[in-house]
Amino acid sequence: MASLKCVAIFVMVALALQLADAQLPGLQNLINISGSVSCSLNGSVIVNATTPTPPFPNALIDVSCGGNVISSAMTNGSGMFGITLNPLQFPLSNLLSPNCIVRVVTPLSNCSTTLPSTGSLKCVAIFVMVALALQLADAQLPGLQNLINISGSVSCSLNGSVIVNATTPTPPFPNALIDVSCGGNVISSAITNGSGMFGITLNPLQFPLSNLLSPNCSVRVVTPLSNCNAALPSTGFLQAPLQFIGIIVRGLLNVLNLVPSSFQLIGN
Repeated sequence: MASLKCVAIFVMVALALQLADAQLPGLQNLINISGSVSCSLNGSVIVNATTPTPPFPNALIDVSCGGNVISSAMTNGSGMFGITLNPLQFPLSNLLSPNCIVRVVTPLSNCSTTLPSTGSLKCVAIFVMVALALQLADAQLPGLQNLINISGSVSCSLNGSVIVNATTPTPPFPNALIDVSCGGNVISSAITNGSGMFGITLNPLQFPLSNLLSPNCSVRVVTPLSNCNAALPSTGFLQAPLQFIGIIVRGLLNVLNLVPSSFQLIGN
């Protein structure tokens, strides 16, 4: 089967905080591979295109090493995907070798009939960074450790979402400042990448899940919408409460996944 080489895989990096307690010396690693796929010959946004490059939703993504699939995921409506691996099973050195690749298995023709119906997109290298999480080595303190991952994507529209049935695809909102605010205090922030994606990782010992899910906390798109489209408001900001979507267990780590629910324009 012929393969089409993709330009880049955008990897989200999660950094958890280390407790200072000397009785908890061990660090447990978590490998997070995530990115986005656009509907194009190389899976990337086409620069200077007359119309924005749409995402590739519902595409099967897998990680393959030596011809063996070790994990897989499906892209969401924005073409985003995420795969988490336990480095005790899949060492980082192996993943970074030419033996391992990320593949978009679903034919490109599924997102556009003008694209090939055979072949698969692949990246010959996986660029990953390791997230640090705490491991309780003391047998008197058993159990899984928690890491809170807040991720999502922002489109260039009045509510930050893809406009359904639009005459042209809704472009992403790149280089936008995203923050998580509780009680008016910003607790963390990030910048969206070229595909409008962002990721924020929090330590639940500092920021309990119950607090983050309360009406007191929200995700905000602070950068004015006019930065991505002059026809959109130059004042106000997008805001959304947080929504819990599930837990992924990897080794000794619980990854608690949160996403923004519907954004609304505030203060315009």
